[in-house]
Amino acid sequence: MSESMVRRLTQERIEELKKQIRVERSKYRKLKSTVEQIMAGELDDMDCEVGSHNRAWKKSIMILWKQVASHRYASLFLQPVTNDIAPNYSDTVYRAMDLATLKKNLETGVVRTTSDFQRDLMLMFQNALMYNNHEHDVYKMALEMQNDVMAQVAQFLATQLMVETTQPVTPKGLRRSTLRRSVMSSEKAKIPGQLSASPDMLIALLVSEARSKRTAAIEGELKFMKKKTLE
Repeated sequence: MSESMVRRLTQERIEELKKQIRVERSKYRKLKSTVEQIMAGELDDMDCEVGSHNRAWKKSIMILWKQVASHRYASLFLQPVTNDIAPNYSDTVYRAMDLATLKKNLETGVVRTTSDFQRDLMLMFQNALMYNNHEHDVYKMALEMQNDVMAQVAQFLATQLMVETTQPVTPKGLRRSTLRRSVMSSEKAKIPGQLSASPDMLIALLVSEARSKRTAAIEGELKFMKKKTLE
């Protein structure tokens, strides 16, 4: 391999390492900002976990939605019912609901809990049962699907309850809680003649912990590559 080729590849690697360092430093700044907000009382420990919990719930509830949408009679409810399909439907049903609308409400945050999801499913089925005669095929299919889907929702709720009651405190959440208590105790109990941990010291400790071995390795490799190009 020619010397010019080696230099070019080395330079490309240096640029790649610089990019990785920028990403790691961005994560570091976000963590430091979060720590400062916690210590200033602007961000509670629970707030830090809400976003993660909501994302996990939305992912799991979308799996349940897909199961509902794959039911053999789901085609009846995939799209909004129009008056062309069902004459005078809007005069009979005052609050329509369908699977496409339910999915949109999940994605936009209109539906935020499993109870909301269950409520809208029941509304969808009850609309079909109310509009159609009990001898109609749609009535019978809607009733069968309702029973199947409610059993799926019940299983989902049972699993959700089990996870919530057995889920351990994450190291991340524990670290934040410990940090918050440390700051509060350092402010309340300042014993003469003893050193107490200041907010700046706590930030420094947490930040140094957050600087991962990966970042250190990247910076070390970057220094080596720069030195190599100068030889």
